[in-house]
Amino acid sequence: MKIIVMLFLCFFPLSTLMAQDVSGVYSTEWGNMTLTQQGSTVTGTYPLNNGRIEGTLEGRVLTGRWH
Repeated sequence: MKIIVMLFLCFFPLSTLMAQDVSGVYSTEWGNMTLTQQGSTVTGTYPLNNGRIEGTLEGRVLTGRWH
């Protein structure tokens, strides 16, 4: 497991940040990453090694883990 901290300003459009809901499908160099947000909890998947993401969104910062 790796610990990640993403600054959403770098990865997501400003309109997404304003809405504070990052749920959706995002194109990455590792394939499409799907994120689901419930409150401040964000979970997701991506195809590389059946990857999973679990984290907490505070403002524009997602802190969590990817496996």
